[in-house]
Amino acid sequence: MKGYILKIFIDEAGLFNPSTKKKSWSSIGALVVPDDLDDNDLEMVLIKFKEECSVNPHDEFKDRNAIKIKPLSNLLKSLKAMNCSLFISSVNGYKYNGSDISIHREKLIKAIHLYQEHTREGKEVDARIHELIEEIRNLSLQQLVQCKLQIYLIDAIFERMITYYAIHSPKSLGKFNWIIDSKEPGKEISYEKIFKQILPGTLIAASIRDPKPLVNFENADYSLFFKNFSNIPHERNSKNLESFPNVSDKRKGALLEYGIPFDFVNFLDDIQLHDSKESAGLQIVDLLVSTVNRTLKGNFEESSEIVSELSALLINSLRIDRNAIDAVLLTESSHYEEDEVSFLTSLNANATKLYSEILRLKASEGLKEFEI
Repeated sequence: MKGYILKIFIDEAGLFNPSTKKKSWSSIGALVVPDDLDDNDLEMVLIKFKEECSVNPHDEFKDRNAIKIKPLSNLLKSLKAMNCSLFISSVNGYKYNGSDISIHREKLIKAIHLYQEHTREGKEVDARIHELIEEIRNLSLQQLVQCKLQIYLIDAIFERMITYYAIHSPKSLGKFNWIIDSKEPGKEISYEKIFKQILPGTLIAASIRDPKPLVNFENADYSLFFKNFSNIPHERNSKNLESFPNVSDKRKGALLEYGIPFDFVNFLDDIQLHDSKESAGLQIVDLLVSTVNRTLKGNFEESSEIVSELSALLINSLRIDRNAIDAVLLTESSHYEEDEVSFLTSLNANATKLYSEILRLKASEGLKEFEI
């Protein structure tokens, strides 16, 4: 139904496991659909794509080898014309091992304990925290990597998504509907439950560590967004910052002076798990994420036409050192060689230039004030 809402469809591709193979990529993506579109609009472009690929329009598109370049190009052009946008984060399993992921698990548990110590909200909350920690310990390495990458994606798209639609569809910023492909339709599995529970806290911590600027462009209208998501009193904001003892006084001072408090809990209060069979948005994002992931793995022939149309759905980052699609590293001791991410780098050229290169340089330099 139309009416002051931005829909974000999220799906993944890949195994998310550590690997000894060099091109063991996994990706998570979000297709963002503005307020003036509904499910029928997405359904129509998906049906057209399936028909052009000689696939039954009532079936999910599972045979990746049946994808044809021209229909895919047409689909991408239609999404761009509908003012949709695409965000993807990818990780190579060759760049981390089981020990690296175990370290992330322990850091997450430690952060939850730290929160517990500073809030002291009572026995009932303590019991829920204890239950959450046990569930995190029981997550597989694959699930933990997927959870971390999914959180990274949502954090990374924040500044681009809000600013882009403040310009192109301000009325969409009244509410955010997060629609995620369900692993077991009709049932919330442990992984999905954990993701929803830890997401607000990890995003709050990330926003302090890596603030998300909203650029005040002359044609950007943030009024509805600020009205619904930024009504936190200064005193509460100051108290919230005190619950992060590892954050320097310099950063806390800069955040209090320049930062706009933001209600992440309200921002994320509408997370839904849907069956992809019943969702055109989920089926489309599945196609796009799997196409990027297969290209990274060398299983889909790179086409200049597809690169151009796909990159047009992407939005460049305000940070000068970030690609339109992020290649994530899960350990500080590793890095990506240029040839490993050449496909991702090639997408930057035609990505939507929300931020000019001069602004990116100046903003990246200015954000150093927030460094610890």
